[in-house]
Amino acid sequence: MSRLHPSRPATLIVALALASAPAAGAEEFTYNLKNLKRATVVGETTGGGAHPVFGQSLPHGFSITVPFARAINPITKTNWEGVGVTPHIETSADGALDAALEHARRAAAKKETARAP
Repeated sequence: MSRLHPSRPATLIVALALASAPAAGAEEFTYNLKNLKRATVVGETTGGGAHPVFGQSLPHGFSITVPFARAINPITKTNWEGVGVTPHIETSADGALDAALEHARRAAAKKETARAP
């Protein structure tokens, strides 16, 4: 089994299909793969929730959420807070899987054509 190495991109074709409101962990995973150039992101721009928050109830029906950490990507030197992860191929959440599969088929066909003698 081959190991992934930063100087040798994986031969696998990865297309991630997104909706606008995934959990923060899914956003971070997608943001990192996109910026490592290891995946093609397909779907909608995500919600942009990068900072974990602590929530506290206050009197009179109020509440407050305060961020207590910040994810910093070593490549971009920032994160997706407030702006979301933008896809390479924009489409609706409902059409994302079909668009991702079509992209993967085209990429696989292109690789096969490149390999042919």
